Amino acid sequence: MDLIRAGALQGFPELVDELGGDSSAALRRLRLDPALIGDSEAFLPFPSVVRAIETAAAELACPDFGLRLSERQGVEILGPVALIARHAATVGEALRGFARYLAVYSPALRIDFDELDARTVRFRFTILASSPVRRAQTNELALGVTLRVLRMLIGDQFRPVAVSLPHTAISPARRYIEFFGCRPKANQDFCGFDFHASELARRLADDAQLAVLVQHYLDAAPTDRAGRLLTQVRHLVSRSLPTGGTGIETIAAHLGLHPRTLQRRLGDHRMTFEQLVDEVRRERAERYLLESDLPLGHIAALLGYSEQSCLSRSCRRWFGESARAVRTRGQDRPLSSEVKFLS
Repeated sequence: MDLIRAGALQGFPELVDELGGDSSAALRRLRLDPALIGDSEAFLPFPSVVRAIETAAAELACPDFGLRLSERQGVEILGPVALIARHAATVGEALRGFARYLAVYSPALRIDFDELDARTVRFRFTILASSPVRRAQTNELALGVTLRVLRMLIGDQFRPVAVSLPHTAISPARRYIEFFGCRPKANQDFCGFDFHASELARRLADDAQLAVLVQHYLDAAPTDRAGRLLTQVRHLVSRSLPTGGTGIETIAAHLGLHPRTLQRRLGDHRMTFEQLVDEVRRERAERYLLESDLPLGHIAALLGYSEQSCLSRSCRRWFGESARAVRTRGQDRPLSSEVKFLS
């Protein structure tokens, strides 16, 4: 099971209770111990954490729940990973350390920094593991916390150049502008934002000796890399779908494996490469249909299909109904029938 440090829910009980909910009762229904919430050294099941955030936002009618929760969190939720960010020499070094050791915080998550050009860097936040389909609030929480970390490193004046949401906007534009300093682009194929590349070279307070000691600690932490094959392959397939480069030869090459070796290792998990690709496609299709207003043809392209008819056939195989029917049904379907934040 993929886990995440309990710091991910720091401030959650207080926010839920302030909004009129009963956080303790709801968390127990999700089999989450309220006593562990906010403890950066404890771990919680990642899917349950996502479900808690998404359900609370829906039942408490709080569209900016993820953003509000991020205002109660900072780099300290990351546990030992936070020390790298606090004691790096430059912003770029801090962010690279953050990305390198994020598995110590949660192996279910990944961040990447891509240089779009000489002036712009793109930050991407990716959920590697399977989780509840509806996770718009979780995405916005991650962006909010990342923004707070960047402002800690750079200064309160930091503003991203652009913000990208992989879902339809769930808060009024003025709320996003107030929070991020710009209006986000909705229905994008990634979660993240762009900022000026020059920020990476900004110097921070130097404590190189402590940084080395912390890195030695993190290098020795048991992250079970061998057991992360499924999430690694899932991530590569997910990133490659729009380009159509999801053949086993391509994915195996990224991992430095022979295709037969990759297939054999997947077999150890009772999974074939073809099954994993189909699973990723199904998960992303359901998320696009339920959380975005993207045209069906666009969704088909994002899934690596050459024609919309391929999406239609797959939806009937996966869900027993058409893509349009899935989208229509999802508009009125409650997020949860058993977890209640309101009495």
